[in-house]
Amino acid sequence: MAEAAAGIVLGAVTIIVPIYKSYKRCAELLQDILHPTEDLKSFTVKFITQKRFFEMECELLLSSAVGNETAQRMLEEEQHQQWKDQHFIEWCEANVSGPLEMALKTSMETLKEISKRLAQGNSSKGAMTTSSVRIVTTALNTLTF
Repeated sequence: MAEAAAGIVLGAVTIIVPIYKSYKRCAELLQDILHPTEDLKSFTVKFITQKRFFEMECELLLSSAVGNETAQRMLEEEQHQQWKDQHFIEWCEANVSGPLEMALKTSMETLKEISKRLAQGNSSKGAMTTSSVRIVTTALNTLTF
């Protein structure tokens, strides 16, 4: 029973890297749009701000267990050895709760949807038609974090 709970807790923490990478990819897609509308520019600013908040929260969470430098490397490296370190796993068991797991999973689903919507609207070389920009902007504004 304790092993199952540990797996759930650690699982919540280990999806941080895929979420971090999804934020980076979506930010790149948004910034590659050649002729964004004002609404899309506004969404992009909000998205980049949300991305930075996520990064800072993850750095704070991880650095309390492993220090600042290691936390930053862990965010960049999904296979970083620290993710499997027994002391880190024990720290996760003691400090990471169910609400964090739900928040992380929700973020991941939202980012998948944003990425999908951006990919649907993009044509070659990052250019989007005016109608595609409007469709993507409308779709993105319905999503929440």
